[in-house]
Amino acid sequence: MQSSLATAGVPLGGITVSLVRLVDFGIGLACLGLLLLVLARTALGRALRATSDDPDTARLMGIDPRKMYAVAAGISAATGGVAGILLAATSTFYPSTGSQMLLIAFEVVVVGGLGSLTGTILGGLLLAMAQLLGAKFFGPSYNQVAGHVVVLALLVFRPQGLLPRTAP
Repeated sequence: MQSSLATAGVPLGGITVSLVRLVDFGIGLACLGLLLLVLARTALGRALRATSDDPDTARLMGIDPRKMYAVAAGISAATGGVAGILLAATSTFYPSTGSQMLLIAFEVVVVGGLGSLTGTILGGLLLAMAQLLGAKFFGPSYNQVAGHVVVLALLVFRPQGLLPRTAP
């Protein structure tokens, strides 16, 4: 009897990773790569970055900041929709699920540095590592606590985050 996609696993090193989580990771990387490509290599990306840096100057250059805000909101909604679909494949939902995910997302952005996409990626990896190590050494119920401790320590010793956005 073959295993279903939901229960299939892939051995990596000494652990077995769920195939669904690997597919989720791949889709997430593809979305991130596409977003980085659009922001770095297209006129739309330049307009979005210019509006983010200085809306008044962007307006003087012929960019409509309101349009760029709408485009950014659309990209954000699409990204959130993809994240929700990927999360639904591996999680159960409760009324408090949204607030838990929002807190983690906020912590990731703060740890990475506000305005820094690379910092956000690094912050996400750092928090995930802290949660995994917290679960391994202190028990599964302490994984969130370990992440919160890392955020608190970083806020005390480096309040601007790991890779803060530099002034234009």
